[in-house]
Amino acid sequence: MGTKTLRMGAGGIAIAAFGLLVVVILATSAASAAGPGVSETPRTDTMRVVDGEVIDSAIIGDRVIVVGTFTTIQDVGRPEIDQAYIAAYDVNTGRFDPTFRPQLGDHAESVIGSEDGSHIFIGGQFNTVNGETHRKIAKLDLNGTPVTSFNPAANGTVRDIAVANGELFVTGRFTTIDGQQQEILAAIDEETGELVPWLNFDFDFSVASGGAFGGRSLAVSTDGAQLWLSHSTRFIDGQERTLIAKFDLGADSAALSEWQTNLYDDELDRFAGAMRPRRLAISPDGTYVVITTSGGDRPP
Repeated sequence: MGTKTLRMGAGGIAIAAFGLLVVVILATSAASAAGPGVSETPRTDTMRVVDGEVIDSAIIGDRVIVVGTFTTIQDVGRPEIDQAYIAAYDVNTGRFDPTFRPQLGDHAESVIGSEDGSHIFIGGQFNTVNGETHRKIAKLDLNGTPVTSFNPAANGTVRDIAVANGELFVTGRFTTIDGQQQEILAAIDEETGELVPWLNFDFDFSVASGGAFGGRSLAVSTDGAQLWLSHSTRFIDGQERTLIAKFDLGADSAALSEWQTNLYDDELDRFAGAMRPRRLAISPDGTYVVITTSGGDRPP
């Protein structure tokens, strides 16, 4: 399957720089064991984007799949190549993979591999893949061909996706999936593309700037028991869960956890709702969650 993981040092802190805030929240009471980290020295031999930006990436097999708003890529020392919104490079050589060239109608914002590593899921703003209609969500073969039978259309941008327990979890600025009422958060069967009925919550009272309503990022723990969501609302099913929420997942069930935080309450009062949740990720051992926000300089 595709991997999107993180590793941070012990003693989580909040860091603010240029309006971007990073917060580390303990997910359990267990201490995180030290382990090997990512090198501080970036590679210089990997494919790079010439314009736009990379929004997300995932390691799937021996390739790194990147998605974003870019339209042109380039290998080191080689001519530019027109390849918009999604591209792949070899994880060992860093070279662009010319055998993987899906054509998206608009940009993608998230990518991840299926649990068995046989397919690639993408979410974003696009409505077509290789000329076929796939609104905001698509499942690709490893060569980049869309799976025609998998077609759960969303009516708004899909911002982030995750896979666990045979389901594809998605969040974004949508209110329907496949014509059915489903706002901000949804689960879709990985094989059939059908909407899963047991993940359906009511979100209310946007606190984002301009009243923007939606989910920004989500993560599922490695054991498939926890789902964390960053979003722009204050209430879920009538319970206060400002900007961040935790859900407990079971076999064909989901429940809003009693966990909640008031970390952002003061910031909301100071900035009149200008806080914007960004990316969220859970540590591999499930002991802490890392969340980025913008629009203010606190907490702590």
